[in-house]
Amino acid sequence: MATTVTAVAGPPRYGSYDQPLPYFDIVLVGEPGVGKTSIYNRLENNTFKEGTTPPAGMDCFDRVYHVSAQTDENIKVAARVWDSFDHESYYRNVERSFYKFAKAVVFVYSLDKSSSLTCLTFWIEDATSFAPKNALWGFICNKIDLPMEDQVVCDDEIEHFFDIQFKNDLQGRNVLRYKTSAKTGEGIPDVLVDLLCMFGEQAATESERSNVNLTRLEEERDQPQPTVSDEGCLIL
Repeated sequence: MATTVTAVAGPPRYGSYDQPLPYFDIVLVGEPGVGKTSIYNRLENNTFKEGTTPPAGMDCFDRVYHVSAQTDENIKVAARVWDSFDHESYYRNVERSFYKFAKAVVFVYSLDKSSSLTCLTFWIEDATSFAPKNALWGFICNKIDLPMEDQVVCDDEIEHFFDIQFKNDLQGRNVLRYKTSAKTGEGIPDVLVDLLCMFGEQAATESERSNVNLTRLEEERDQPQPTVSDEGCLIL
C-alpha cells in the first residue's frame, strides 16, 4: 500500500476530536525573493502567482491530515505552516519567537540568487539557538524551472556548502533536502508528505514516494488567530 496523505475538511481545533491531536508547526525561512511565499501558497492551496507579495508579518494555515502507509494504521496529524516576513527588524523582534514551537524548520534558497545559499548559515545559526533540539530540518532548493542561463548557483557549489555544514551545525542531524519549483509545483508535495510521515511516525521509502497520493479537501478559510496553550503548543 502506498503512503497516502489526505487533508481533512475544516480547520483543526484542539479538542474537536475524540482525542487530542498531535500538533506540528512548520516554519519556512530564508532570504527575500527565494520563493517562500510561493511555496507556502502551493502547500496551502496548490496555486502560483507571479510577483507574490510576502506577508506583512507571519502568515499561517492549519490543516488536519490522515497519514497512512503500508500498515492499516491511520494517524491524524494537525499541521500548521508558517510563512515568514522578510523585514529584518520584524524578524529580530517577532519571528525568532516562533522557532521555539517549530517541529520542523524548512530553509529555502534559490538557484537565481547565490547569496541565498551562503546566507543560510545565518538561518541555521538561529535555528540552532532558538528551535527545539529535536526539530526536523529541511532544505529546499527552489526555482529549478529556470533556464540554465538564469541559474547562478551550481550543483558543485551547493554540495560544497553542505559538505562544510555537515561538519559543523548539521552534524548528526536528520536533514531532508529537496529541489522544487513553486511555479510548476514540482517537488512541493514531497516536502509535505515526508514531514507528515515523519510526524505521524510513518516511514515513507523512496519507492513509496513515487506513488504518493496527496489530496486536499476544501476548508473554511476564516480562521481565528493562534494562541499558546498551557502546554506550550500553538492552538486555535
